[in-house]
Amino acid sequence: MAVEIVAFFLGLGASLYVVGWIVDWIRLAAARLPIDIVSSFSNTRILGDGLRVTAVALTAFAVLSLLAYLTSAHRWEVNGQDWHDLVEAHGVENARSAPDARERRGAREKAASDRIEARATRRAELRKELADRVRRRALRATTPNSAAEGPPPLREAVPKPARPAPAELGEAGVRIIAGFNIMTFSALAGAGAAVLVDEFIEHAWWTVLPGWIAVFLLARHFLTKRGPLQLPARVHGAAWLLLAAATALFASAPLGVLVLVAVAMSTLGRAVARWERPTSVRGWIESPLPWLLFTVVALIGLAYTAIPPVSFPGAIVTTTAGTEQSGGYLARTAGGVLMASCRQRADATSTDERVVFVPSSSVKTITLGGRTQVFDTGDRASLVGLGEKALGLDQSAPKTISLDLRPRSVTCVGGAPAAAPGSEEGSLDAGVIEGSPPPGGRALDGEPPIGGKTPTRIAELALRYQPTVEVAAADRSWPVSVGSLLSGLGPGETPTCLIQRRAPGHLCAPSPSSLEGGGSVASDYLQYPVHLRPDSSPNLQLEAFERGQNISPGSLEQWLPHPQTLKPWATAQVYFYYAGVLRPSQWPEGVQDARLPERLETLEYWFFYQYNYFPLVVRSNLMQDEPIAADLLNVDFHQGDWEHIDVLLDPSTHTPLWVYMARHSGEGQFFPWGSAPLVFEKTHPIIRAAFGGHPSYPPNCGQQRRPKTRYALSDWLVCGTQFAFLAKNTPLVDIARTPWACWNGHFGEAIPGVEVNNANEPESVLDQLTHQVWVAGPQSPLRQAENTGVCSRDPTYPESSAR
Repeated sequence: MAVEIVAFFLGLGASLYVVGWIVDWIRLAAARLPIDIVSSFSNTRILGDGLRVTAVALTAFAVLSLLAYLTSAHRWEVNGQDWHDLVEAHGVENARSAPDARERRGAREKAASDRIEARATRRAELRKELADRVRRRALRATTPNSAAEGPPPLREAVPKPARPAPAELGEAGVRIIAGFNIMTFSALAGAGAAVLVDEFIEHAWWTVLPGWIAVFLLARHFLTKRGPLQLPARVHGAAWLLLAAATALFASAPLGVLVLVAVAMSTLGRAVARWERPTSVRGWIESPLPWLLFTVVALIGLAYTAIPPVSFPGAIVTTTAGTEQSGGYLARTAGGVLMASCRQRADATSTDERVVFVPSSSVKTITLGGRTQVFDTGDRASLVGLGEKALGLDQSAPKTISLDLRPRSVTCVGGAPAAAPGSEEGSLDAGVIEGSPPPGGRALDGEPPIGGKTPTRIAELALRYQPTVEVAAADRSWPVSVGSLLSGLGPGETPTCLIQRRAPGHLCAPSPSSLEGGGSVASDYLQYPVHLRPDSSPNLQLEAFERGQNISPGSLEQWLPHPQTLKPWATAQVYFYYAGVLRPSQWPEGVQDARLPERLETLEYWFFYQYNYFPLVVRSNLMQDEPIAADLLNVDFHQGDWEHIDVLLDPSTHTPLWVYMARHSGEGQFFPWGSAPLVFEKTHPIIRAAFGGHPSYPPNCGQQRRPKTRYALSDWLVCGTQFAFLAKNTPLVDIARTPWACWNGHFGEAIPGVEVNNANEPESVLDQLTHQVWVAGPQSPLRQAENTGVCSRDPTYPESSAR
């Protein structure tokens, strides 16, 4: 006996060591690192990795077994004997062909129906009994000498179901096996339905998860209602073969292994249930059951290990030369230290994975800890795809169904790719890139800067309080001139066109002077070279804008690590409008502030962004470092996006009192001048545009919950690489002196019946939940917000404003 116990534990230790070796091999292969360095790992580490993964997988298996046990509970008094018969008869067809199989199931169905009816009758009797007691107690309270309450009626016994004769493995084992059958089939049926919905019903993202749950519950109800012997064996076999084939073809490889393990447990488990259950320690040692369980658990652990992303603990090696080498710690040998590193891509994946060896003679110190090194190649090949790759064939396997059981993470040590400053001037903050002013102080295709016809006092105030604007480089939009956006070109050199009712109806390659206010109507709009489409990616809009400026930044992977390639400062521009003295009631409803004085001299600063999209669903852990990868679902697409802030002055002394930052529809906020959280560069307030939708905020970071949506939706202030448009370097243009100041059309696509103008609906999110909606481009700033009625009179300033 002692020898057998020792042999058992030696075998277990050897098995854990093998599992650990395979785990480390898989992790290195998944990270696209050389797998032969496993030989450099210590035996203790390999054994520990095997033990850790096995323990985690065993816990997961225990939870799944409990869920399986509970899943089979529904109608077990009817279906239980069928499952036992299926196990004992060695298959579905043998159990179905038993002479009295149908009669026995009918008897169980009737017994179950009788029990349900008896329970319903008993509940009705209890309700009647309770009502009678209440009535009698009320009667005793009014009639003291009433007869005492009689004894309660005897309860009718409810017949209990006859317990099925258990298989050798026992009742619990058969229930777990039955539950795995039901769960596996139901889950895969739900997954298949969800994939079909996502593939064929356009933008039905919100139906995928509910659809999967609904199909899962329907399949589970069907399977527990019908029982395992209601369908012929060939139907069972065909269903399992279909699911296994679909898994191999469509599911990502690690997920496919997990599913195939579940299928194997569901089918082969019926044979296991006929094994005799050990009743002693010696019996367990001699039984194949523990080793079968270990094999299943190991497969689960290995499949989970292969699911990316793969991470290694961070480490910093200081060399004798005084340099530092950071990366993921792999191993330390007598010869030196092995470190893993990679290069980050914009979609939260990695490339250029490599192992760096630092000789022992060069190692001064090694510090473990810090930021974990994460590897994610982005490859989610199916089992068939991996087979094709291994054989050197062209990969023609269909698109895979991926399930990220691990959250996506920022890859590679150091976070976002480093970006050099845009000029020799120092940055405002870490990650902020400043640019030089455009040649001649005028933006490319922009209007003349403020001055000339603008009264001197107004021009001086406008320049004194002009804001500095910060926009995330990954946003792919920044404050531009109207003319630069009109110069955009599509892939086939398709120009921007002005669509209007007056002749000519289509004016392609228009200039800002084409947007004269006279004769325009609200149905006029600008048709940019790239139409709004279901995916509505900002990449295509950016490419068309850059092409119009004769800039070729290349793919996102090329320009994002070097965002200066976009040359944003050449086209950057801020617009200004002097609104005169306004009363607080003139601001849009919902943003008035009782703290404001009765009269405020108002300086409006407007920013024209190329494109608008609102991130509705994001991976919050990636939003700061990898916003493009974090942005999963956008809504509220429209071309052209006017945003603004106001600097509010005392009308008598012209000293600044407040800053108003407009946000969405009725979500703007007033800040007292000089108060937290405002930040200034001398007299210039610094604002940061939220990612995608560009509402204005103080320069903060992270999630900003929106009160008008009951805090269910959020803006995101991304604090990775930022473009800074300094007040002193960015041209300021007087809107009142532009030809399009009171143009009545839309500064972006506004096709009647396609794009809608939902100015009163916050970001059209409610419409997005039912169908795809694109929003019409915005109208001129002088027809928005606190400027209502400006265009009904001369929008230029009276001479008195110069005083």
